[in-house]
Amino acid sequence: MKPEILVTREVFDETLAFLVQHCEVESNQQDAPFPPELLAQKLAGKDGVVCALTDRIDGKLIEHCPKLKVVANIAVGYNNIDLAACTARGVMATNTPGV
Repeated sequence: MKPEILVTREVFDETLAFLVQHCEVESNQQDAPFPPELLAQKLAGKDGVVCALTDRIDGKLIEHCPKLKVVANIAVGYNNIDLAACTARGVMATNTPGV
């Protein structure tokens, strides 16, 4: 069974095509962030998230996502991610340096 991931913002079609080869993908191809409640709902059963700087991945959200293993941020920084909460739960967090 493929891991389930959420892509929170618009990405290139080629990116989605690659991800679909390896994962079950739910994607928000609109250029608008999910409201926090909807993000929590959509991420609850996922193994990973490809998120943007506008998505707040905090300790409270991580607690409600027991399957979460990876937070991949499409941004140079990671100010939107609670790294301590990720570390405490064994969730890998990445950013995109040099973008």
